[in-house]
Amino acid sequence: MQISLSSFDFRQHLGNGAIAAGYVALIMLTLHADYGSWLQTGAALAVPGVGLTAAALAFRRFHAIADTPTAKIASAPQGYVELTGHCGLLPGARPLGFANCPPCVWYRYRVYRDDRLIDSGQSHDTFLLLDGSGECVVDPDLAEVVGASRRTSRRDNYTTRIEYLRLDAPVYAIGEFHTLSGTELTLDRSQAIRELLGEWKQDPNRLVERYDIDGDGEIGLTEWQAVRQAAAQEVKVRFAELRQRPDTHLLHAPADGRPFILSCSDPDRLASRFRLWAWFHTAVFVAGFVAALTLAARG
Repeated sequence: MQISLSSFDFRQHLGNGAIAAGYVALIMLTLHADYGSWLQTGAALAVPGVGLTAAALAFRRFHAIADTPTAKIASAPQGYVELTGHCGLLPGARPLGFANCPPCVWYRYRVYRDDRLIDSGQSHDTFLLLDGSGECVVDPDLAEVVGASRRTSRRDNYTTRIEYLRLDAPVYAIGEFHTLSGTELTLDRSQAIRELLGEWKQDPNRLVERYDIDGDGEIGLTEWQAVRQAAAQEVKVRFAELRQRPDTHLLHAPADGRPFILSCSDPDRLASRFRLWAWFHTAVFVAGFVAALTLAARG
């Protein structure tokens, strides 16, 4: 896996960081709750439960990255694949931007006022992943984006934190890969004709100019048949052009729930981090399970 390294710190795994903070809170609750109370018992049992779940999720991500070979877009198999390349824009699309972040293809933001979250959101625009062999359209919805670039700005008592995938930046992606060819397109001829006729009706003067054979300034029944025949012929030509278009490669969230990850980090380092978190959560599970058994025995 060849991709340039980017900084990788604790903040890039806020999910794991939040779980770690949760461990501390549960442990403190266990220590300070009344001995033998339901609150102490519940907190003690929650630690190994959360640890086991978090470990399973982290191991799942580690194995997805470590066990999936990197493919080239031009020769990638259909299904679950791993790709590396750089971020690009679809033809005619403009770079995204939010606040003071540079041109990007994806962003996520959080706005705080006096350290209280008051607004958050992210972009949903598709973008391209290019690897030299071809290009793939990436749908970032439902993606777990880690290792993205970050920028923080402050004004008065407001703080804005932005994560973004910069245009032309290296990108790693793992998800469901599907190639859509023109011959696979499902095209509804009747619906297309109705939509085209609807477009033409928006300009009645042009319809009269082209199809008013008897010159009465209106489109009669016979003349309307000619309009429908013209629309049908136009749709036929458009469908033929669509079916001749080159293949379109898509990467999106797997329907079976497997990890869908986008990152600017090196994939080998990314896998190592998920493995470390997995072992950390496993250690917490074991320690929490032993502590829970000890409390139960003393009770």
